[in-house]
Amino acid sequence: MGWRKAAPIFLSVFAVISYAYFSEIGNLTNLDDITLGKRNYQYQEFINEVAGDLNFKKKVKLYVGPYNSRSEEQTVAFARHFTLTYFIFIDEGFLNELSESEKRALVGHELGHIKFPHNDTIDQMGADRIALEHTSPEAVKGFLVKLYKNGGNHNYLIRMGNIENLQKHQN
Repeated sequence: MGWRKAAPIFLSVFAVISYAYFSEIGNLTNLDDITLGKRNYQYQEFINEVAGDLNFKKKVKLYVGPYNSRSEEQTVAFARHFTLTYFIFIDEGFLNELSESEKRALVGHELGHIKFPHNDTIDQMGADRIALEHTSPEAVKGFLVKLYKNGGNHNYLIRMGNIENLQKHQN
């Protein structure tokens, strides 16, 4: 095939790839007034392990920054899907309040939200279960208690009871 026939095909493929790449960046910088924050590699090995267990086909990137005032409800962490990558955003102030095991539980919980969107209490409990499977009940309870004290509700008592039930079934 000559270059005159191949050029339109090449340009079409290039345009599609460019659109996907730049639309992801555009969405990321405009979505919910997110400031990108700083990329955090401290938990990347843990993220890769959990993402592998959940059969994620995309990369997962963690960013830490000032995300706690996105809406009228206190938000300290959230996950987003984009075309090429999954993103987890965690508020730096809240992260600093957590112990090391609670930080891993929070990251595990947010990975759970990639699998279970933030639609209802059932999704919250599904995300809690992912965190529980990869950390400890104490770590999950610890970050939930601190989340509740920081103004997050998300059916706190129901979720704590669910963790107690899951813990009983594991023993």
